[in-house]
Amino acid sequence: MNDAGLTINGTQFTLDASLSDIRSALHSDVTYLEIWLTKKDGCVLSALVNAHSGFLVWMTPDCPEGWHTCASDYPYDDPGELEFRLANGQVDRFTEDLCIPRKAVLKAFGEFWESGHRSPSISWI
Repeated sequence: MNDAGLTINGTQFTLDASLSDIRSALHSDVTYLEIWLTKKDGCVLSALVNAHSGFLVWMTPDCPEGWHTCASDYPYDDPGELEFRLANGQVDRFTEDLCIPRKAVLKAFGEFWESGHRSPSISWI
C-alpha cells in the first residue's frame, strides 16, 4: 500500500474516515483480519489477526524491513504455530512466540492511528 490510508480485509478507508466506522470494522465478528495502516509520513503498521492472537509488523521509510511483535512472556521452549488468513485467502502461519493477544493488536492500531508511533507496550524485534 503506497498511499496514506487504512485497508481492512481488502476494504479501503481514507485517513479522514470516521473513527467509529474503523472501530466497527476492527471489532467486527470476523475471525480473521488483515490490516494495513499507512500514515502520510510513510510509516506503516500491518497485522494478521485470528480469533485470539495477532502478528504485527511496523515499518518506516528509513527501515522498510521493519520490526515485528514478539511475545516477551511466552513460557515454552517449543512454540506451536498459529494460522492466519489474508484477504486474498492465502494462509500464513507464525509461531506462537511471535504473536500477541488480539486485544493488544487492536489497541496498538488505535495508538498508531492517533500518534503515528508504534506502541511502547508491545515487545518489538
